[in-house]
Amino acid sequence: MFSILNEMKDPAPSKTLGVVTASAGTAGLVYGVVAITGYLSFGDNVSGNVVGMCKSCSPASRLSAS
Repeated sequence: MFSILNEMKDPAPSKTLGVVTASAGTAGLVYGVVAITGYLSFGDNVSGNVVGMCKSCSPASRLSAS
């Protein structure tokens, strides 16, 4: 957080709040897109290990899933 404040031209509280809100909103949006596309890909048949369900994954991800 402090590194962000050091890089801002005008680190006023209102500007800082805007930066924090924008970054949290962007992270939430990305999380939501990943969650929705994951649900659309697998539907209700999701087990606890999503990587283990992927049959077309790379060998490295299949190895880590076992």
